[in-house]
Amino acid sequence: MSKRLKKQTGASDPVRKLAEGLSALSNQILAHANRGLPRVDFMREVSKMLLDFSGCDAVELRLNRGDKCYCFEAMRSRERLFRFEIIPCAKDKNGNVIPCGQGDSDIEKLCRSIFLGNFDCPLPLFTINRTFWTGDLEKSGIFRLESTRRSNIHSFRFGVEYRSLALFPLIIYGQSTGLLLLKSRQRNYFTQSEIEFYERLDQILVVALAHRSAQVALRERIKELTCLYGIARIVAQTDISLDKILRSITELLPPAWLYPEITSARIVLDGHEYSTRQFQENPQKQRADVIVSGEVRGVVEVSYAEEKPELD
Repeated sequence: MSKRLKKQTGASDPVRKLAEGLSALSNQILAHANRGLPRVDFMREVSKMLLDFSGCDAVELRLNRGDKCYCFEAMRSRERLFRFEIIPCAKDKNGNVIPCGQGDSDIEKLCRSIFLGNFDCPLPLFTINRTFWTGDLEKSGIFRLESTRRSNIHSFRFGVEYRSLALFPLIIYGQSTGLLLLKSRQRNYFTQSEIEFYERLDQILVVALAHRSAQVALRERIKELTCLYGIARIVAQTDISLDKILRSITELLPPAWLYPEITSARIVLDGHEYSTRQFQENPQKQRADVIVSGEVRGVVEVSYAEEKPELD
């Protein structure tokens, strides 16, 4: 439980209050996962929940998806409350994506080591679940990391922006899929019992991420199949002109995309254009050639009216 939450509740039994608070937070996260929000929206909400509950100065979530690494961070700052970016990612010896930057900063080295499990578990800075935590980064900068050939002592220089840091690997089916970082400018911000409870929350977060992905995939697949079924019904009609077929198909396309409210579409065939109302050609678009008997006869194009994250 955050120091702020303890003060607000005046808890005589902080462990019990922490358990109750984390239970409520877990339910909130799972409820948001069930809504099937786009990934950026979901991670923004979850990051803010974690920031408010923990009382930390910053909460960062890193996820590897396919060949990309996504970084989400909620901060207590008047200038910028939420940051999202696709960061250049490193890869392990097998070519798997690591949700850490390619830079040589000590925090990135630490993140890579924890993600890959390259450290001596018995050290006080680590739990048996591979969580790294410390109440004073200035005094926690020297510990042993494992390499493929030998163990070596590494000295880290983290700087002084944050004093307390907790770094949790996100693991599903035995595979690391991301990292959760809790950061505070106060010394000795975390306790052992808090870290243990956050490790339980860590597993809830992994489940929520998987559930959200499944919900979104199912919803989008239903939208795609509905679109295809609609097209099949249109072309099955025998008393309909080609012009009407193409106009009707164009109207079916926007509802099949992730953000239908800002989606427009058009079909161009043999120089004739069929488009949705107020079609806008923008940089964020998808298009495919219409090919008949090996000849390009036109194009199908879908466009967003507003800029959205590339992962969407």
